[in-house]
Amino acid sequence: MSDPAATTSFTGVCIAIYRRGIDTSFILRNVVQKIGVEMRFMAYSPLVKRIEILQKGEGFRRAKLFYLRENPGKTFQLKALKKMAHEANMTNIELIIARHGETSANARGVLQGSRLNFPLNDLGRKQANALAEGMKSTKIDWIVTSKLERAIETARYVAQYHPDVPFTCDERLNEISWGILDGVDFKTANPTLKPVVQRWISGDFDAKIPEGDSANECKERILHAFADILREAKAKQYERVLVCIHGRIMRVIMSALVDRDLRTMERFTHTNCCYHQIKVDVGDGGDSAAPNPRELVFEPVRIDVRDHLANLPVQKREQRQITEGVGNL
Repeated sequence: MSDPAATTSFTGVCIAIYRRGIDTSFILRNVVQKIGVEMRFMAYSPLVKRIEILQKGEGFRRAKLFYLRENPGKTFQLKALKKMAHEANMTNIELIIARHGETSANARGVLQGSRLNFPLNDLGRKQANALAEGMKSTKIDWIVTSKLERAIETARYVAQYHPDVPFTCDERLNEISWGILDGVDFKTANPTLKPVVQRWISGDFDAKIPEGDSANECKERILHAFADILREAKAKQYERVLVCIHGRIMRVIMSALVDRDLRTMERFTHTNCCYHQIKVDVGDGGDSAAPNPRELVFEPVRIDVRDHLANLPVQKREQRQITEGVGNL
């Protein structure tokens, strides 16, 4: 005769919770000898002696996991469950946000906004080639650039190692316009420039140089551009996209998408042909709606990567950017 006081344990994956106050219950599922077994327990029943969470699953985006009933055997091990849920519900896209190589304007230390359209100089071409060499073994599914020559030329170097990859130019990724200060050297521009940057840091994102762009204006066009980039990448199942752009736009992207706060723009350093690597989950692969960057989580993987530039000379202005985080816009 069995002992009525004896207790037994049941281990399984919680596939549903019904929150009803004192009547709260949950369903555990396990696979025993290739047969699915489910048990429903009352959370506050005196017959339940103890509830122990052995491991928390992450990455599930549904309140009920009944769809897992269709997957027998080892799929109910937690690691496999997490992987399966990830594959079923998520589409991860990796973005490599690279800055263009050096131009003559960069070398002279002048503000180079969207009104200036210089090609790369000799050092800039070496930097672009180093970037390309560093990425030649990296799987890239799509290359996107601004419509400015310095970004396009830099991206073309990378494209030489990925000749079959689509190549797109998008004007919305152009550098910020510094208005009347475009083409002016930093020393001359600083009395007008620094107060505007300081107002951005203080939260006044509508501040701008006369005839130039505000931080908010840049942010809005960037958000629209990235919504289209992510929608296209999701639809075509691209896993990695190289976006070749400009210094201030990189700061807008990182602060708006990663930090969600434009006030942090100045914390993101950059030198010519460095890059940031971020990833984003754009949701259910079966959803055809355009992803909204405002609602997504952009996770940094690597920031300000410049290992590939180690054998190239660094100008004093660039060195100050590396060591102090200042000097480039």
